[in-house]
Amino acid sequence: MSSESVVAGSTRCDRCGSVMRCAVRQAIIDGRLRSEVESTCAACGNGWATCSDGADDYVRSALLAAHGPSRLRLADGPFDDDALLLGLLRRYGGGGLFEVNAKVAELRTIGCTGTAVEMELLARVLRAAGYSVVLEGPRPSGQTGDTA
Repeated sequence: MSSESVVAGSTRCDRCGSVMRCAVRQAIIDGRLRSEVESTCAACGNGWATCSDGADDYVRSALLAAHGPSRLRLADGPFDDDALLLGLLRRYGGGGLFEVNAKVAELRTIGCTGTAVEMELLARVLRAAGYSVVLEGPRPSGQTGDTA
């Protein structure tokens, strides 16, 4: 399992008003992106947790601020047909045709950026389809190396 986490203290306790310890995490679980937020109050013991499939803006922002972005690029490979990439990216991240077409151009030129876990999941999707990729920047826990 690949994951990345950080502790942030910006949530207020709804019981006592103290600043709560807030831990955020992104992970790849069963081949899918999972976002988690857990908060606990040291003053009164109040706590809550939430998780969701896919990217969560709060989790994403906290991870990017703490660890910086990772970049994924396509390595030189045998695939010049953008139709396969279009299909993979639409299944991976959704979006309209113009948005996904722009993502294909980005992958082929400067590369895509995101959290380490988001880029690791996209790398897995592309590798499974036969592409070689290069990952630069922070790596999620459980991952080593930078090309495959």
